[in-house]
Amino acid sequence: MSGKQAKGGGKAKGGGKERRYRRHPDVAHRIIDGTAVIVVPATQSMHTLNEVGSFIWQSCEGKTEAEIVEAIVAEFEVDEATARADFAAFAADLIEKKMLVAQQE
Repeated sequence: MSGKQAKGGGKAKGGGKERRYRRHPDVAHRIIDGTAVIVVPATQSMHTLNEVGSFIWQSCEGKTEAEIVEAIVAEFEVDEATARADFAAFAADLIEKKMLVAQQE
């Protein structure tokens, strides 16, 4: 995610329930000067997130998509529809890279 626009994660609806997002328990991370640096042992990889991605990483623990989108809209100059779509794409990418997990409520 770069600049002030959210590029984002994933929400799945199943029976009207939303997912709650958590950092994958096997990853290690640090915030350095506002930038999230994430180490994924399963893939032997390291990732750095931009400003918006780092904000989401710090904000997502145990939250639903709606709560995360609300935080993005409050923090950045972006409308809700854009924030929701971008978060969905971003979360899906992090889940695929084994950095984030989503649990159905």
